[in-house]
Amino acid sequence: MSRKNVLLPIVDYIKNASMTSTVTGPTLDIQYEDSIGFQIVWTGTPSGTFDAQGSFDGITWASITLSNVITASGSAGNGLIDMFGLSFPKLRLVYNPTGSTGTLNVIAGGKNLSS
Repeated sequence: MSRKNVLLPIVDYIKNASMTSTVTGPTLDIQYEDSIGFQIVWTGTPSGTFDAQGSFDGITWASITLSNVITASGSAGNGLIDMFGLSFPKLRLVYNPTGSTGTLNVIAGGKNLSS
């Protein structure tokens, strides 16, 4: 019987981070994953944008063009980022603040679609 690779949900990918300054999540090794996602939840009144970044070497990072751009716009909220078929082995999430305060929590997860 074949087996799927699964990146089990990392509940504390980002936990209770202050949104008053840039928040950079830890590097995820996604080499064997086809589909990756972030569940983002924030409280307070933050303003800013979320950016997914990819890397081949884990040193040089570049932003990924997302079809669903998530922004915090002055009130509590949440969002999902869903990515498929990424060609690089490393991924991270970055929050870039533009104002106010809040608390950020993110869950990360993924799976390989081949069996």
